[in-house]
Amino acid sequence: MKLTRKELELEFRNFCSLVGWCIFKLVPNVKNKKQLQSVVFDPDGNKIDVIITESGRYIKLLGNKQYEEINQKKMLDDCKA
Repeated sequence: MKLTRKELELEFRNFCSLVGWCIFKLVPNVKNKKQLQSVVFDPDGNKIDVIITESGRYIKLLGNKQYEEINQKKMLDDCKA
């Protein structure tokens, strides 16, 4: 299911709040306007670059054209534990 950019933004802001990430930047992706691009900081102060796809998946950019999908369910479960 494809979400609107506003829905993606609201869901991502909620997710960040639940896992303790601080959003530094959240803007439309320059290369694909249907996606969002974000820079966040985790509770330890580590910078994380994230792409939010229109299907609601979060992709962590690792550099050198490397990336990994963020397992949202696992992160939320870990926060509750």
